[in-house]
Amino acid sequence: MLVIKPFIYQGFYHFLFDFSEFFIDSVNQFIYHEIKSILD
Repeated sequence: MLVIKPFIYQGFYHFLFDFSEFFIDSVNQFIYHEIKSILD
């Protein structure tokens, strides 16, 4: 069990990191398009 736990935590953190990166990217895209449409 002690051997498996670090791998589970590592996978969880990788998933969390990937998800947050994707979320930040999509929010940035949304804000960029909103500002662009306001300026146009």
